[in-house]
Amino acid sequence: MTDTKKEYFISVYALIFSLVIIILLTSFITFILYGLLLADLTIVMFGCIIVGLVILWMLIESCQSLYKYGRLYFKDIPALALTKDTLIDNINNQVYSWTEIRSISKESTQGRTGTNFIAISLVDPGEHIKEIKGSYRRLIARINEKYFRGAFSIQPNLIKCKSSELYEDLTHYFDSHQL
Repeated sequence: MTDTKKEYFISVYALIFSLVIIILLTSFITFILYGLLLADLTIVMFGCIIVGLVILWMLIESCQSLYKYGRLYFKDIPALALTKDTLIDNINNQVYSWTEIRSISKESTQGRTGTNFIAISLVDPGEHIKEIKGSYRRLIARINEKYFRGAFSIQPNLIKCKSSELYEDLTHYFDSHQL
């Protein structure tokens, strides 16, 4: 049985990359809408405003995530903590007992390019899905459970580590608790 606690922290590169993407997208949307306003294309601009509102909603979600990542980084709070009894996921505000986890698998949405995320399949995912705040995030968790082999996932690119090392540690803790 593993007795030590292993902690993983947010990567500063993930923070910078997220911030740059948010700034670029916001600038691009503002530039397009302003250009359409100057060109007096009100009908096209109206359509772009509707699309822009959807993108703005996605940007707000991204900014909330960026705030959470920044808070974890600057307060030196581990993004993930593996203990003898639990997996503590501070990114998603979830705590899983190793007995609640059915399986852990590496998944890739791009084929053979490597690990894009680590899927965590739970014995009773509905219990944890009910605890998620926000209907959008609950919907995503239900879709992930149905189609992507796990209601919850860990994105190794957010964490300061090698994805293979993280996966090995997760499976080691999981396997040692199953014995």
